[in-house]
Amino acid sequence: ALGQPPEMTPTPSESGQGQQVARCPHCRVAVWSHYAGAGPLVSFVRVGTLDAPDRLPPDIHIFTASRQPWLVLPPGTPAVAAYYEREDHWPPDSLARRAALLPRIAAYQAQQASGADAPRPPVVPAPAATFRTGRHLPASPAAVFAALQSAERLARWWGPAGFSNRFEVFDFQPGGRWCHTMVGPDGQAYPNESVFTAIEADRRVVIRHVNAPHFTLTITLQACVGGTWLGWVQAFDDPAVAQAVAAIVLPANDQNLDRLAAELARPSAGLQPGDTPAG
Repeated sequence: ALGQPPEMTPTPSESGQGQQVARCPHCRVAVWSHYAGAGPLVSFVRVGTLDAPDRLPPDIHIFTASRQPWLVLPPGTPAVAAYYEREDHWPPDSLARRAALLPRIAAYQAQQASGADAPRPPVVPAPAATFRTGRHLPASPAAVFAALQSAERLARWWGPAGFSNRFEVFDFQPGGRWCHTMVGPDGQAYPNESVFTAIEADRRVVIRHVNAPHFTLTITLQACVGGTWLGWVQAFDDPAVAQAVAAIVLPANDQNLDRLAAELARPSAGLQPGDTPAG
């Protein structure tokens, strides 16, 4: 979530009609575009801005006539010199969604041609249902992953500052259950039940919280200079619930990562099972 409306930047194009590029108001990265044909009715999202862009490789390469000679296109992916026939390349469900939108696009184009102001969909800020944070950690992705897959270690750092954990079930595998009780500084117990919906060693862990409040937490690990960039994306099912708990969740997530950093800094954090600490 950008946190506030994007900056809309008019940008020239070879068609002469231009496009509107929506940029993040904080870092100015282009997030999506509105092209002239459909205007504000359709948004073309930049895949590189998504949390896992590697999971969405191109279906086709277009306008390859202007590509640089050093750019080698991968074999097996269609490539065309200019634009393409969408009916030849789009999957049926995508074509069906476009067909459902065509009457609104035609009305928009007719109003543009007449010179009348085209109606724009009302911009109603949606309450954020997803909270994102991250942390640079001075440890390898394998070391960070090890702190996630060990029940003993996870129990030491999971949760906000001052909380402790009692694990009843910890089945760290895709589809495995995780049942534990978090105990607050005041002694109050908070039962939690989750399922590990996806696990990729040293790369990604997805946790589905199945008792209220319902949310999905995606933890990603990416090697970077000096260690690992950990991404933390918590997506609630209900935006109203997300807003109700935001004042608690936002600082709690950062405190959780503080505790993870402290766990990784423990003298024996990098040791493998069976190793003996030095000294």
